[in-house]
Amino acid sequence: MFTRIGVGGLAAATALVASEAPASALCPYFCCNLAYCPGSYSYCVAHKNYIWGCYSGAQFCQCCEANGNTYSAIKCG
Repeated sequence: MFTRIGVGGLAAATALVASEAPASALCPYFCCNLAYCPGSYSYCVAHKNYIWGCYSGAQFCQCCEANGNTYSAIKCG
């Protein structure tokens, strides 16, 4: 595959991937880095785009982003 795209194509693809800006969170809350400070978890789950989990110390947290990432929520316990 690399012989077909050549060294120049591989360098261009590497530069494109390396130039991607990391996501930034406006509201780091426990272990969730949320786009917005948290609101109602039940509302967020009902309108979810993304749900993920993480550990904050010994407790497990569920993180949620909704409505095109304009609403965030977290539930730990």
